[in-house]
Amino acid sequence: MSLDVPNILNKFSKTQRITALILLLITIIAISLGPSIIKGVAPDTKDLHNQIKEQRIEIDSLHHALIDHGDRIVDLNKKIVFNQQECTNSLAQREQEILQMIADLKKGFAPRTLQTEYYDTNDSGLVMMYMEILPDPGRESTYNALDALEKKVKKGCN
Repeated sequence: MSLDVPNILNKFSKTQRITALILLLITIIAISLGPSIIKGVAPDTKDLHNQIKEQRIEIDSLHHALIDHGDRIVDLNKKIVFNQQECTNSLAQREQEILQMIADLKKGFAPRTLQTEYYDTNDSGLVMMYMEILPDPGRESTYNALDALEKKVKKGCN
């Protein structure tokens, strides 16, 4: 079976042949110029790749900065905890010193009765005398004030 192209073309009208030629011409032009037109309309991928590369670099630098800041925050937190602990220890030590001072003062102001013995000689011979001296009310109030202060300091410690 052979193709008889001239007979096939004779079956088309002149308008149909011109239309076919115009469609063929448009198709050839589209195939030839299509990639150039698409390339001109589409954004340049090189520019996009450069932008992506710059953004990755910026993200990496921000990530490293975030890590550095996190490490700095951890260091500062450690310093704060250490300083708070030292301050607490210093306060506790100072409170113990104050309590010791109060205890020492209380020893001197503790209410007590004084007893003294002395011997005397008179016409009848040797006589032993015994005397009891009552506590000074001022000493007792000072002692009570020191006792109250001591209780207050101890309450503050707990």
